[in-house]
Amino acid sequence: LVLVAVRPAAAVKWVKEHAEGIRRDAILVDLCGVKRAVVRELAPVAEQYGFAYIGGHPMAGRETSGIAHSAEVNFAPANFIITPTEKNSQAGIDWCRDLAVELGFKRISVLTPAEHDHMIGYVSQLCHAIAVSLMCASDNSELANYTGDSFRDLTRIAHINDKMWAELFLWNKDNLISEIDMFESALQDMREKLVRDDREGLEEMFRLSTKRREAFDKK
Repeated sequence: LVLVAVRPAAAVKWVKEHAEGIRRDAILVDLCGVKRAVVRELAPVAEQYGFAYIGGHPMAGRETSGIAHSAEVNFAPANFIITPTEKNSQAGIDWCRDLAVELGFKRISVLTPAEHDHMIGYVSQLCHAIAVSLMCASDNSELANYTGDSFRDLTRIAHINDKMWAELFLWNKDNLISEIDMFESALQDMREKLVRDDREGLEEMFRLSTKRREAFDKK
């Protein structure tokens, strides 16, 4: 087992530099937040040097970084995504699934690299884009004195690793741009309802939002 870093460029660079020294019976698992480009880079390297490679993405973590904060990560309620290709054997996929179970992940899913990147553009990258935009929209330095839990919860992930997230956004920009457009459309719909004093329309949006959010609270 060889686990590789979360930053795509760093992961690709490390594997290419160390591929010759990776044991032929090893299974290489990357932990990057994007998959298509990483798989395109690493799958041929693994095939050339004779070791197995499979993409993995632990959907757990915090906005903090460094070994001092590692104890904050709780895998128990989190998801783990495996992104195999046609080159991966069922035994290799099962081994990666067993690893996620051993680490304590609640749910393990298998997606193609393209399915992963499409999904992650919405549930992760768009959320970070919204939080960052919200913080950048106002330069009021006194906001911390006025806000409640809703603003703090919504902007927690705006405390962001600039190098890593700029890289993740750019490596999946087609999906993220599409999700931003979809979000802008939904926000514009709400704006139009406000302009029209459409209380019924707003309440309908709120009911739909509540219904969809309840899926996250099911035990």
